[in-house]
Amino acid sequence: NPEILASPEDVDAFIDRLLAQPVDNNLASLYLVERLNPDERFPDHQFQAGVDKDREVGVLRYHSADGEFVSFAPWDADSEELVVAYNLMGTADEFPPASEIPLDHVRHAVKEFLASGGQRPQSVQWQEDSL
Repeated sequence: NPEILASPEDVDAFIDRLLAQPVDNNLASLYLVERLNPDERFPDHQFQAGVDKDREVGVLRYHSADGEFVSFAPWDADSEELVVAYNLMGTADEFPPASEIPLDHVRHAVKEFLASGGQRPQSVQWQEDSL
């Protein structure tokens, strides 16, 4: 069900609800309503946030005309894990290695996405999405 997030408190409550979901629904897509053009079939942007409550990490993906980017965890750049998967309504979505960041960084980035008018958050590091 679509939700409207209008404040930092709304974001925190949204992330908390996402954390309470089963593992097959731990990824959400966000769009800035002000950037949606009713004349266009698809939005010009997409921001995804995924959470893993057991490991207390999450992932971010940002898509716009500038390209597709995922969060980057430089401390995990030598990870031997090939991909990580998060699930949107039961469908697995893969993310490249070193894309999982602490949950508090995910929360902050979602707040920044909303406050910036839908721009790619600068509070986290990014890598080009290779998948």
